[in-house]
Amino acid sequence: MRGRGISCPYELPLIIPEQLKSKKVFTTSDIAYICNVTTVTIQNWIDNSYLRAYRTPGRHTRVSRDDLVSFLVLHKMPGIKLIQTEEREEHETH
Repeated sequence: MRGRGISCPYELPLIIPEQLKSKKVFTTSDIAYICNVTTVTIQNWIDNSYLRAYRTPGRHTRVSRDDLVSFLVLHKMPGIKLIQTEEREEHETH
């Protein structure tokens, strides 16, 4: 029964890929999942102005969908497929 009911304080939140397509704002954990990197890497990209972000009043970092899409396209990252909707894919292929 060891560890049952106790969660690790540094566990990443559960990311549900299907929900990424409908999000308008992303957390650093969401983006780390999308880009297959750590949240530290995401924060470095933000700190070095590679990725635009803002802070909530509670000091949480957030990235808008438009800023994330621009970043993924500019850097030709395959993670864009995880957040594209079918409608957006159709517009990009025509």
